[in-house]
Amino acid sequence: MAQKNALMLLFLALFLTGGWHWFEPAARKVAKGVEAYQKGAYDKALEAFVAAKGIAPESDLLRYNTAASLLRLKKDKEALEELSQIQEGNLLENAGFHYNKGNAFFNMQNYQQALDEYKKSLLIDPDDMQAKRNFELALQKIKEQQKNQKPDSQDQNKPDEQKQDEAQQKEDPHKDMMKYLNQNEREQQKKQHQKQAVLLGREKDW
Repeated sequence: MAQKNALMLLFLALFLTGGWHWFEPAARKVAKGVEAYQKGAYDKALEAFVAAKGIAPESDLLRYNTAASLLRLKKDKEALEELSQIQEGNLLENAGFHYNKGNAFFNMQNYQQALDEYKKSLLIDPDDMQAKRNFELALQKIKEQQKNQKPDSQDQNKPDEQKQDEAQQKEDPHKDMMKYLNQNEREQQKKQHQKQAVLLGREKDW
């Protein structure tokens, strides 16, 4: 599964909006957390974000960054608890928010809820190929679980054609989404090839 765990650059966001000034204690801790996260020192990043939360406990952006660090440390349950506390605001419309929730659910083997979150992320940002791959993987896991489930006595008595039709119907809710995502990916690849062709053409001009 692709692991992106998007981090909000909280220090910059707060500075630009005037929420905190760079010299305030919480902002300094957040800056240290962002720096540690970008260096891959997720334990130190978590420590800094938690310390900042002690100063600004109501900050949803701090909850978000704390959750991103927890996910990197494979503390999925704790990360989900942080993200679940975010109930309103612009973060709910952020693709990374739903992507991170999807990763937490996936790691906890709750594939249906992971799928739902990846879908929300893709509806906001359909160009995110990592989210698309994780959406496909969650869907695959769900199908594997369905295959491994023992059919009840009523299912065993159904004709094979009826079983096949019902199985196809269960997949139908995701067919349109997959068609849309695959088409979008092809368009991205086409644009990339066109861009490369233009660059090659420019090189030939020299």
